[in-house]
Amino acid sequence: MASRAPGGRVVLDVEVAPEDMAPDIEQAFRRLAKQVRVPGFRPGRAPAVMLERVLGRDRVLREALDDMVNRAYRSALDEQSLVPIDQPQVEVQSFEDGQPLRFQATVSVRPEVRLGDYAAVRVAREVAPVQPGDIDGALEDLRVARGTWVPVEDAPAAEGHLVIVDIAGQVEGGRPVEESRVEGVVGSGRLRQEIDQAVRGVASGGSVEVELHFGTEEPNRLLAGKSAQVRVSVREVKRLELAALDDAFAAQVSPGSTLEELRREIGGRLQAAAERHADQAVAEKALTAVVDGAEVEIPDLLVQRGVDNLLAEMEQQFTAAGVTLASQLEAQGRTLEALRADLVPSAERRVKTELVVDALAEHAGVVPDLRDMDEEIDAVARGAQVSPVEFRKVALRPENWSALRFNLVQRRVVRLLAEIAGGVPAEEAATVAIAASRRSPAADGAGAAAVPGNPPAGAAAGDRPADGEGGRA
Repeated sequence: MASRAPGGRVVLDVEVAPEDMAPDIEQAFRRLAKQVRVPGFRPGRAPAVMLERVLGRDRVLREALDDMVNRAYRSALDEQSLVPIDQPQVEVQSFEDGQPLRFQATVSVRPEVRLGDYAAVRVAREVAPVQPGDIDGALEDLRVARGTWVPVEDAPAAEGHLVIVDIAGQVEGGRPVEESRVEGVVGSGRLRQEIDQAVRGVASGGSVEVELHFGTEEPNRLLAGKSAQVRVSVREVKRLELAALDDAFAAQVSPGSTLEELRREIGGRLQAAAERHADQAVAEKALTAVVDGAEVEIPDLLVQRGVDNLLAEMEQQFTAAGVTLASQLEAQGRTLEALRADLVPSAERRVKTELVVDALAEHAGVVPDLRDMDEEIDAVARGAQVSPVEFRKVALRPENWSALRFNLVQRRVVRLLAEIAGGVPAEEAATVAIAASRRSPAADGAGAAAVPGNPPAGAAAGDRPADGEGGRA
């Protein structure tokens, strides 16, 4: 018997009849025979009756108990069509020789997702027209990218100039600041704000005294929370010299093209980008509508796993920026517990989306099989320019397999919904989604941002080849 408990858990009341215990008791006798020496018999050869005489019936039953519970627990899950997402808490209620084994198992399970009428979702596709100003802007970006920095001999540094400066000085308390050379474009945000402001109006060869203030999140703990008095010496000032916007420039960018032809080429690229953006917007709006229309009770465990994933992503982002999550929390006067609480709504939405995507893939028949996963693994390996054989060993780890599988499922579902939102019947849309993912495995970027994060907290792991085996049919 199964009953629901708060937090997405299920309580299973399980009973094992005495006659169903025989296989587990026999297995217990075999294990004990290898562990216990019985006079007159070689290890592992003592008959069950002699072992029971030496050890006692209770010892044999205790040895068999775990096997009995595990087998009956798995059978109860199958009977109720439940998928556990963590280890059960088991309480043995009665276990006596010749009597039924009774126990209660409480476990968080994968929730049922009740999908709405996703086949009826419709989203208008809106493609933003390419304006002449968009082409002008793209051309200007090309000019800047191909521009040349030339020395400024007769003017001080100003907005848009590239400056190369040497910095030296002392931190409060007398510790010297190690001399360093930095460069950046004034006004671009690449220079510290104090230096950016101070060098304006200073010509090449000039210098200026600057007071720097370091926040508590400063990666260099010797500077964190302190100030420093430094001298900024301007070594070079340069300005960006742009090529004339003419046919000669067009031929450099696109050999053989005139400026007018280059404008048409850029317009075509921008139009294609606008088309892709429109397709992605349709898919994301359709997915949002389907997730909003679905009903699911999210287990507390999955929400906490989702929070853990969000925190891990934040930590990675801060580490890449040279700071830590802990230092940011300290600077803001916040606790980790408060941050976790703030992240719960985002985690709930992400987990619900993952669950809906998996359920929709199952319902629409776009779940990848092992051959699809093989193609996905090979494609990812090619994209990363690594050996498919070596990458496969890594991909077969459960957590990596789950992430790869969900990425493929997500792309198929996003394409499925994009087709449905445009009026294509669901069955035909499923065929298109599968075919598209097989034509371009791991390369279809549509919807890639729809369900961020990895590995998924709520997505099903799916069938995975046994360790050491491939998945090729």
